[in-house]
Amino acid sequence: MYNSWFQAGAVPDAANVSLVTPVYKREDAAQPSNYRPIAVGEPVTRLYAALLNARLVGFTERAGLRAPSQAGFRPRLSTQHQLFCLQHLVDRATHLRQPLFCCFLDLKGAYDRIRRALLWQALQRLGVHGRMLGALQSLYSNAEYAINVGGRRGVGVRSTRGVKQGCPLSPTVFGLLLEGLHWALLAGAPGAGPQLACGSVPDLGYADDFCLLATSLAHLQRLLDVAHGFLTSVGMELSVCKTCLMAFGVAAAAAAEGAAWSCGGMRLEQYKYLGVTFPAATGIAVAFPALRGRLYASWEQLRRHFGTLHDGLRNEFLHLPLGLSRVLRVN
Repeated sequence: MYNSWFQAGAVPDAANVSLVTPVYKREDAAQPSNYRPIAVGEPVTRLYAALLNARLVGFTERAGLRAPSQAGFRPRLSTQHQLFCLQHLVDRATHLRQPLFCCFLDLKGAYDRIRRALLWQALQRLGVHGRMLGALQSLYSNAEYAINVGGRRGVGVRSTRGVKQGCPLSPTVFGLLLEGLHWALLAGAPGAGPQLACGSVPDLGYADDFCLLATSLAHLQRLLDVAHGFLTSVGMELSVCKTCLMAFGVAAAAAAEGAAWSCGGMRLEQYKYLGVTFPAATGIAVAFPALRGRLYASWEQLRRHFGTLHDGLRNEFLHLPLGLSRVLRVN
């Protein structure tokens, strides 16, 4: 069946419908905005998408087509790698007595705003053509969403923008398009990021979470200009009120005091990046006591649910934060 779908470049209409269930979040239950829509596609179609995704990921990784600054939804990479990189850059700047400016970008409705024609253009530039491209497009050409409330299904509506929610392919194709930001920063603002042995590092990315890195206020402004231009070109919008700046180090904080940026970013004393708070004065170090407490709580939940576990495993689990801190702190 999957071979016939792939060869024909078409998915049956009945198999390409996702049911959307509104999940209550908070406050007034009568307001639709207080519900989060969760879309679930047909299992047979999700499996087909997973197979295509495995092929696409394998091709792009083997060919070295992924941006080195992007760690989102990639094999053997996680949020820990980006947290380590950011902390290393903070420690390095502190050790060398150099300023480090970080701008955390917030994108409005990132996954829902993408123009699909741009997705296919990005894939073609990477060398995805023919039946593979047709198979990927077939998952979107006749995609429909239908509301599901109390077991009752509404009328299906065609989807024309954004990546499909709940589809295994969505993080990959979205990432391949947004990785263009990294290449745009390198071309449009050469040398703006911290200089390492591998070259300039102007950004760190995890899916749609981006952190711009600069060693001066002028470089940061240039990065913001390039980022704004790229996001506009792909039909995305920056949330100015949620885009924040951090200045690491005394010299950087003094330089950033009272400074203004055209995107309207504001400087904060701390910012939570990928779930971990980075105070401007110390970096990630103060986060470890809280992480250790959360590990103890998680272990207790596992113990209550599964009963007594091996003592050696318990010791290894509970001492993980200390070992991690030794790796992350660079003296």
